[in-house]
Amino acid sequence: MLWNRRVSPTAEAVSSIRHRTSLRTTAALVTSLLLLTGSLAVAGGSCGKKCGPGSGSSSGPVVAISTPTAGADVASPFEVAGSASSSSRTISSVGVSVDGGAWHTASGTTSWSASVDATQLAPGTHMLTARATDSSGKSTSVFENVVVADTTAPSVTLATPTAGATIGGYVMLTGSAADDVALSRVDVSVDSGAWQSATGTTTWSAVV
Repeated sequence: MLWNRRVSPTAEAVSSIRHRTSLRTTAALVTSLLLLTGSLAVAGGSCGKKCGPGSGSSSGPVVAISTPTAGADVASPFEVAGSASSSSRTISSVGVSVDGGAWHTASGTTSWSASVDATQLAPGTHMLTARATDSSGKSTSVFENVVVADTTAPSVTLATPTAGATIGGYVMLTGSAADDVALSRVDVSVDSGAWQSATGTTTWSAVV
């Protein structure tokens, strides 16, 4: 027995950030990189998370980042805060940089903070650097990575069937989707029922 049904299909696109890392190393390359990293740390006075005399600089100030923690998810704007000290000098300034970009002066010295505008940063991993400078002009830097969250939802449209159309039997749903980073999949549902995966992402289709 044939019968007609009226449905209001919906579609949902979800986005994902995919990070792929390919590592190909040899024992000689690893040794060279370790030697180079050690040389840079001593010459530039920079190290991870916390740095000071004995860990990157023999006479510079000590500087540390307390928030955000390494690897934390952040969204714009977010605050970077920490501390700085020197055994024999006063701290004259603390600066904050993102991905090696321009330095922005933080508020405070021994206890400092700075607001970071992440609206121009692509979702994914970014490096924060804090640099403390003492009254003699010596400086020490500390760095850590944070992850800028993808806060922009994807868009999705349903092309066919058109709204209000009368359909029967099996129906082909088609449409398109877009995202500022990447689309993972498109799912469809009928009458708030179970979701099923469509074929394709930016251009998709599904039979229900």
